[in-house]
Formats: sequence, structure tokens, C-alpha cells
Amino acid sequence: MSVTALETKLVRNEQPWFRLGAISLIVGTFLMTILSFVHPHQADPNNNLAVFAEYADDPGWLATHLGQLFANFIILIVATFAIYRSLISENEYAANWARLGMITALLTMAVFAADQALDGIALKQAVDAWTAAPIDTKSIYFGVAESVRWLEYGLNGVYNVLQGVSVLFLSLGAVSATIYPRWLGWTGVIAGGLARIIVGIATMSTGFSALVGAIGMIAFLGGTIWVFAVTYFLWRMPDK
Repeated sequence: MSVTALETKLVRNEQPWFRLGAISLIVGTFLMTILSFVHPHQADPNNNLAVFAEYADDPGWLATHLGQLFANFIILIVATFAIYRSLISENEYAANWARLGMITALLTMAVFAADQALDGIALKQAVDAWTAAPIDTKSIYFGVAESVRWLEYGLNGVYNVLQGVSVLFLSLGAVSATIYPRWLGWTGVIAGGLARIIVGIATMSTGFSALVGAIGMIAFLGGTIWVFAVTYFLWRMPDK
């Protein structure tokens, strides 16, 4: 069966999927926002000595990161699938952008899962070992923890770039479609797509610096507008 024929079968009785996608998008974004406040954030994230001590003292570290994994799953897989399905029966330009967006979202989820394994498990083990190490070997354990942290910079940067590319593709599909207003598509292109790509590149270059925090806040605010708007249109969308 061809991709187009399979997709034609999928677009029947779509409204439940659209509404599930709308719920997933808003719930996932809400959970990620709450968990970002629960996650330790008092120390400068680029000051490894201070931030490792803060992480070692956090008893809920694993639960927080499992929550982030679940929240991103329902955003990147469930909600993105609903947006994809809303676009594939539009014109071929919108459908092709939707396909690219869905594929990239799957790649993004895979990278985020690896990032959470590194951050949520490996880094916590490393900083706990550093905290418990005898004074004469602390520098060795600290170096190991820093190496894990540097790997996290790379994975987190790639995750942000891929997430931005996925939103960029889906938003270009929305621009090409008739079921979404053009302003929504261009908001996603700029605020949800390009801004998030810049966050990822900055993370690769500077770690979790103040620059990344500033750009990330702009991307977050713009992305939040996009999320609420997409949620509204998905919820109100009729069956195809």
C-alpha cells in the first residue's frame, strides 16, 4: 500500500484524534512548564561546582526527568501526529511539510530520550559519586561528572535544533494549508521553529549560559502562543 493510500484511510473519523492532540499539546506543555520549576534551578547551570552540589541534594531527580520524558512524548508523538493528520488531506505542499515534520518529531523524541537517560540517570549517578568520594579523589569524580555534563550540552543542543526543525516543517505546512490561518503558520516558523533552532546552536556553543536562557525565554513565550493557538484550532476542527 502506498503512503498516500494509507494516509487516505487514516483521515476517516478524525475529530477524536484532533481533540486528543489538542489535549496532549496543552497537557504536555503544562507539565513541562511545571517540571521546569520543580527541577533544581537556583545555581548557575554553567557553574558545574555549584550545580552538581544542587543536583546531588535533589531526591526527586529521577521522577522529574521521567515526567519530562512523558510530557515530551505526548507533545512530540501524540500532538504532532494530530497536526500531521490535519494536514495530510490538504494540498500536496502542506502534506509533504507535514510528513517531514512528523518524521523529524520522531527523531527529536529519540534524541530527547537519550538526553534524559544521560541527564536523568548518568549525570545524577556521577554527581552522587563525586559527593561521596574521598577528598583525595574528588577531582577525578568531578572530571567524570563534567564529561557527562558536556555530553548533555551536545544532546540537548541537538534536541532543540531538531525540535525547532519539526515545528518549522509543520508550520510551513500550516502556511500552505487552508485549515489554519497564515499568521499561525508564520508564528510557528519564527517563534517555535527558528528561535528554538537558535537555542540549540547556542547550547552547543556556550552550554546552559545566560545567552541560552535569554533566547530560550523568547522561544518559550512565542512557542506558548503557538501552542495555545494550535490547540484551539485542533479542538474546533471538524471530521475530514
